[in-house]
Amino acid sequence: MLYLYFDETGSGKTLKKLGLESNGIVSDFSKTACKEGCGVSENGVYQAIDDFGDSYYFRGTVDNNWVKFGNMSTSGASIWWRIIRINGDGSIRLIYAGTGSSVPQTTGPQTNAITSQTFNGTYNDNRFVGYQYASSSGTKRGHESPSNAYTQLMSWFNTNLSDEFANGAGQIDPSAGFCGDRSSSTSESTTWTEDMKESGGTGSTTTYYGAYLRLYSHKQPTLKCGTKGNKDADYYTYTGAKGIDSTSNGKIDGTKSLDYPVGLITADEVAFGGGSYGSNNTNYWLYTNSDYWTMSPVYFNGAGPYVFYVDSGGSLSNYDRVFITYGLRPVINLKADTAFTVDRPEELKGTSSNPYIVSN
Repeated sequence: MLYLYFDETGSGKTLKKLGLESNGIVSDFSKTACKEGCGVSENGVYQAIDDFGDSYYFRGTVDNNWVKFGNMSTSGASIWWRIIRINGDGSIRLIYAGTGSSVPQTTGPQTNAITSQTFNGTYNDNRFVGYQYASSSGTKRGHESPSNAYTQLMSWFNTNLSDEFANGAGQIDPSAGFCGDRSSSTSESTTWTEDMKESGGTGSTTTYYGAYLRLYSHKQPTLKCGTKGNKDADYYTYTGAKGIDSTSNGKIDGTKSLDYPVGLITADEVAFGGGSYGSNNTNYWLYTNSDYWTMSPVYFNGAGPYVFYVDSGGSLSNYDRVFITYGLRPVINLKADTAFTVDRPEELKGTSSNPYIVSN
């Protein structure tokens, strides 16, 4: 086993704080990943580059990325999360995993979703692939209007996590954002790069978006958000975000348009986690036996706009348009300096029976 060692700054420091080590870099995403019974046996923490540095993500059949943080406002039940990855700036990206005094069920109808909702109720224009979108047709990027997914997530966050957020003073990071990559091309055969010339994305123009260009045929996910020059427009951030220094694009402020810092997982993050477009995988940690939305646009054709979702077989799918009802799983980011405890320090940390607990 190859282990990599890290300095005491940024993501490497967070990795060490959680008691984790990286298994290195994955180069082939053409297969699904899990412990056994799928494409490749890749399990654990792996490394990739995002816009802010080295990111460390959980891949395959893992059970050491559980976190308890926050409580439901009405029932007082603990909220459970799972770590998607450590971001390049050291903040920690979590996806909602249910509630209760004990570990939630991981499979079942709409398991681990806060609600079932259409991504957007309107679908006659490219702009409706956006988590937030332009108020008028003909504008490729914008954030003046909220999608249905946005409205539901903001309401849930306000009800259940506003105290933990404390207007940026709590443990939830107000500056780390959520990538709704709207880079695009009118040609399905375009190879996506950060430097590619964009086309399409307006009105009813047939358009293929970045995640589709990367994941449909090429199987080359990225943790970088959008093309150069459009980083801020595709990186949804809280109104009070202060911006984060990137490795090659200066400071990325993002949209600074979200009422609260909450979003959805990206299709690329699903691919890093062990999923793949068009291939079932019932043995990796993001599988729930239910359908739930990502926030990554697929394409717009004569039938309307499509956004990727994880289907009940664990596959990345683009079968349905934005007006279909699927689950919503909130994603948040904890600050890099967040302190954690566990009930049994002598045992493996972060498991479902010994989760990381955010210290107050």
